Amino acid sequence: YSNACDDTCNICGFVRDDAADHEYDADCDAFCNVCGEERTAAAHTFGSWKTDREPTYNIMGRKSRSCTKCGHTEYDHIPVLVVEKAADGVSAGVVVAITIPSILALAAGGFAAFWFGYKKKTFKDLVKVLEKALAVFKK
Repeated sequence: YSNACDDTCNICGFVRDDAADHEYDADCDAFCNVCGEERTAAAHTFGSWKTDREPTYNIMGRKSRSCTKCGHTEYDHIPVLVVEKAADGVSAGVVVAITIPSILALAAGGFAAFWFGYKKKTFKDLVKVLEKALAVFKK
């Protein structure tokens, strides 16, 4: 026999009447405690979530809940805390993040209008000028 729950002899095929019954801890336990055979088990019945670790502004928190039948525990994350922005205006960081790229885009657009529109130059002309400028740094 392979285990105590096995009722058929592996050598001669004799079927015994005194094989042990499968034993499980709960309805949601999928494996027999005696032989390890897997079965289709009932779903876990979880209790309410409890907070194991409160979140901070830098670290996620953690919560857990356990099955009331078998004690299996599942975990989930609690998102980090978010700093609320002031309701009376925009922060300096946001102003800088919007202003600098906007100025650069306007400058690039202005240069393009001057170079290609007013001076009637081509992209090849621009490359030549840039190559000359870079040659100064290579020396």
